[in-house]
Amino acid sequence: MIFFVLSSYYYKYQGIYNNNQMKSLNEQQNLRTAPIKTGVLLKVIKYTINNNSGDWDFKNLDVKGKFFDILFDNLKLVGISNDFDNSDYIFAFIKENADLIQDGNFNESDYMVPQKRKFKWTGEEVYTAKKGDTYSYEEEMYSEEFLENALHNGEIEIWGGKLESEELYDTYDSEVTILNIEEIPFSDTQTESVVKELKNLQEILGKK
Repeated sequence: MIFFVLSSYYYKYQGIYNNNQMKSLNEQQNLRTAPIKTGVLLKVIKYTINNNSGDWDFKNLDVKGKFFDILFDNLKLVGISNDFDNSDYIFAFIKENADLIQDGNFNESDYMVPQKRKFKWTGEEVYTAKKGDTYSYEEEMYSEEFLENALHNGEIEIWGGKLESEELYDTYDSEVTILNIEEIPFSDTQTESVVKELKNLQEILGKK
């Protein structure tokens, strides 16, 4: 009876694993789908280059450079917004195909579609801030007024009490430093869990 139940669970998890594998393949295929039609994008890039003077170095274009400002203004004319995802894709498209654009080759079939990747980043924000800490404590005193005065004057240090709460107020002079960015593989947490369960069941069934 126990063997039958374990076998049932094994085939159940095996089915889930296979479905997740298919789902993962479909997701990977979707990652390679261009969010903007390559032909349309190339026409606008070519139009932007031909109608604006500038010694553009497409391998070293700045994200906030003049070329992108002009390009996105032109893209709006064909209904392509400069939202975050589109900006990310277009920047990657130009960078990965910089040599073709630089050489004036606008043959669509020669171009690569950027693949969405996953990154892990670590950053540090250093700033000046106004912070408030609330303390409490019990004192044996003869006069409340004398106690209040002692606390104000620092004769009794307020931070010597029990910390009750902290609150951060205005921050300014913020400076962000990117410590590290690394590419990491896409992972399916559910698939990993199912694989682990399958291994456990296989070990149990193997002992029967």
